[in-house]
Amino acid sequence: MHQLGKTALLLAAGGVGAWLLARARQRASYSFADKVVLIAGGSRGLGLVLARELTRAGARVAICARDADVLERAAEDLAEMGRRPLAIPCDITEPEMVGDMIDRVILSLVPSMSSSTTPAPSASAPFRP
Repeated sequence: MHQLGKTALLLAAGGVGAWLLARARQRASYSFADKVVLIAGGSRGLGLVLARELTRAGARVAICARDADVLERAAEDLAEMGRRPLAIPCDITEPEMVGDMIDRVILSLVPSMSSSTTPAPSASAPFRP
């Protein structure tokens, strides 16, 4: 390859790299502050790690898990970070429990829905897997 071709290739690669870096910075600027986040399995493992990070980022966090005792311990752990999550015992394999959980999240954490007299969407149209 001659020198002009190598230079053009390097410039193209540099341009692509700069574009990728700019895209990554745009994505990193997304804010979770005051966003509502529901984490299934949020009482331990990866779910709890995500709940911690999103709590740090200022999100309104709801966590659910089958084991109410473990869920409460996770909620206490997250509350120490300054904002207590909404902790809902729920078996996500049970559609009725999931519908009730979604209703609670909407009515408790979504400001425009909690002050409204209109029923939450899942109250009028139950969750169907």
